[in-house]
Formats: sequence, C-alpha cells, structure tokens
Amino acid sequence: MVLLLFLIFGYLLIQSVVKEIQYRQQLRKAYDELKRLDKAKSEFISIASHQLRTPLAVVKGYVSRIMEGSYGKCPEEAKKPLTSIKQSNER
Repeated sequence: MVLLLFLIFGYLLIQSVVKEIQYRQQLRKAYDELKRLDKAKSEFISIASHQLRTPLAVVKGYVSRIMEGSYGKCPEEAKKPLTSIKQSNER
C-alpha cells in the first residue's frame, strides 16, 4: 500500500515537473519573440522618424530663406504663418 502511494506520488511529481519545464519553454519562446518584435519596432520608429525629419528640415530651410528675404521681400501677411511654420518645425 505504501509502495503504491509512493508510485502515485512519484508519478504526479514527475508530471508536475514535466509541465513546469514545458511552461518555462513556452515562456522563453514568448520572451524571445517579444524581444524580436521590440527590436523591429525600434528600428521602424528610427526609420520613420528619420523619414519624417528629412523633409521638415528642407521646409525649415526654405521658410528661413523666405523670411530673410532671399527670394525677395516677404509680405507682412506671410510673416505670421511662416513664423508659425518655423516654430512648429523646431519642436
């Protein structure tokens, strides 16, 4: 009777350990996938940020040149919107 109880307990213990190992493997796979996705997200944000900033730098340059008078006198009614564009671009 005691031997039977030990066998049952041993079997249950082994099953528990096997399940724990399986759960840990699944958790490790999920963690690795999460790290991969985080890296892909960071790369995407870096590329998107660069792609957005590049044309804005050109806009900022042209606005500055217009306000400085490089293309002729800047009309007064254009100065306020151009200033707003320049300030928005500096954020």
